[in-house]
Amino acid sequence: VGVIMQRDYQSLLDHLGSGKPWDMSRKDRGLRILPPFGLPEYHKGNYAGTMEALIAVSAYIRDIPQKHVVLMLGDLCANIDLQPILEQHLAQVSSMQMLQAFTAIAPRNASGQPILSRSFSDDDLKLIAAGVLRRCDALDGAADGLIEDYPACQYDVAELQCTGAKDASCLSAEQVDAFTRVMAGPRNSAGTLLYPGAPWDTGIGEPEWRSDQIGTATGPVPNSRKYTNESIRMVFMTPPAPGFDYLKFDFDKDPASMLASASFSATNSTDYAGFKARQGKQIVYMGLSDYLVNPSGVNRWYRALVQAQGGVEATRSFVRLFNVPGMAHSDGGRSLDIFDPVTAIHDWVEKGVAPDHLRATGTSFPGRERPICAWPQIARYSDSGSVDAFSSFVCRNP
Repeated sequence: VGVIMQRDYQSLLDHLGSGKPWDMSRKDRGLRILPPFGLPEYHKGNYAGTMEALIAVSAYIRDIPQKHVVLMLGDLCANIDLQPILEQHLAQVSSMQMLQAFTAIAPRNASGQPILSRSFSDDDLKLIAAGVLRRCDALDGAADGLIEDYPACQYDVAELQCTGAKDASCLSAEQVDAFTRVMAGPRNSAGTLLYPGAPWDTGIGEPEWRSDQIGTATGPVPNSRKYTNESIRMVFMTPPAPGFDYLKFDFDKDPASMLASASFSATNSTDYAGFKARQGKQIVYMGLSDYLVNPSGVNRWYRALVQAQGGVEATRSFVRLFNVPGMAHSDGGRSLDIFDPVTAIHDWVEKGVAPDHLRATGTSFPGRERPICAWPQIARYSDSGSVDAFSSFVCRNP
């Protein structure tokens, strides 16, 4: 048992002691106290997030000889994937693009300072989400508020552009241009795509999108998660740049400053030789409205894994990806976000029953139950039965 320390941990040390009360007072397979990491000085011995903590103790996790490793966060026990989510040294380039594009069109205060949160009103965002739903909802055979056929979903936000004065029923030309460019992904001056654009999904109209991207601050200092994310300055840029202005990020020069951090922050490898040798099994799930992480990056990693491992079926024999329509960061959004990957991974490992789908429900759609299908399949309406019935949808290739 390894215990990762955070801040103010003396009382926890006093409680755990040597582990003797739990028969864990031994060097081999006993209690291991993991200190607050040997990270650079600017971290001050504490971590900014759970994933950063796991990076810091990754060597300990890799050296565990047991077949199964359980990772627990206080009151939460989770089955997570340490691979694709940690491509953040590249994903943050998208954050820079969004901040610059939306700040450029944001209304200004009396002092001429842009107010990022006002670049799009709540009505604007709901208008875009409604347009996406109108275009893509029925692609899976049923117009029911969920975009199951996400690979086929493409949307041209220009259809919402005002023909006259801007009001709540349309977007300005500047808004259309900025949103289109951000959704397409960041590029340098030569037109090279630096990171894939995010998928079109219903989460654009949900509160999570605003809090992640443009925030709610009424003053000139934004409070969105992407603006306040210090890891870009302090972790991903090499050397660290505490005073770096995100609005001056140069897409020709500055991405190179983030590549060096990949040596300790990126774990998007497609080399699973050791994992397969130990007969490991892995379930990866991703919300398609997780605009904080960008599910397109995770899906790009999985496609690369498929290619490296000899095809879809060879890869599905040990790693399966489940994309959850409408789900935000870990949960939430207008989605079916209640499902059980723990039982699925247990049955796969212990019983040899590989999960073709996860059975899901959600408070956003009371009474609805539906399969979340393992990639590359999607849930498609069977042309009969209630859209809320599990039996009305089947997993099929898009």
